[in-house]
Amino acid sequence: MYTKSLIKPPRLASFICEIIAILFLFPQLLRADNQDDYMRGLQAYQRENLMVAIELLQRAADNGHAKAQSMLGYIFDKAEENEQAFHYYQLAADQGDADGAYGLGNLYAAGEGVEKNLSQAVGWYEKAAYNDHLLAIDVLATAYLNGGLALTKNTSKAIDLLQRGAALGHLPSVRRLRKIRENEGI
Repeated sequence: MYTKSLIKPPRLASFICEIIAILFLFPQLLRADNQDDYMRGLQAYQRENLMVAIELLQRAADNGHAKAQSMLGYIFDKAEENEQAFHYYQLAADQGDADGAYGLGNLYAAGEGVEKNLSQAVGWYEKAAYNDHLLAIDVLATAYLNGGLALTKNTSKAIDLLQRGAALGHLPSVRRLRKIRENEGI
């Protein structure tokens, strides 16, 4: 004879299977929670509540939210927790996140959390710039103008990058283009 306690485990197991199936069939439900955690974490960061920000961003980042990963990388970067910054920037960059790629470029350029490697830095800046990251575009344009990051001076490449930045509405790119044209009579 079955009692209520013997009937509950199969129902519980069935319920758990149903929840897993729903999350498998509708993964946007899980992503919605991650996006909410990211947004709330970002707001907490803007209010300078770092403990709450890190907790919320960590939860979203650990579930694969690229923007949360890059933001967490940024927070750890500013706190000089470079190994953790590298870890989260890498996770984000591996998903194509431009902020993550830019963060990795900065770490490689400075040798923070990783061995200094200008070639790697340029590669990550290029990936970020390819995804219209304005700061990466600016860093590369500056490097091509001045021969920084172990790049050979190349005004043509710098102008191409600045034109791209200007087309995206980046006012510093517009100003620099104007200055280059005035100085070179272009």
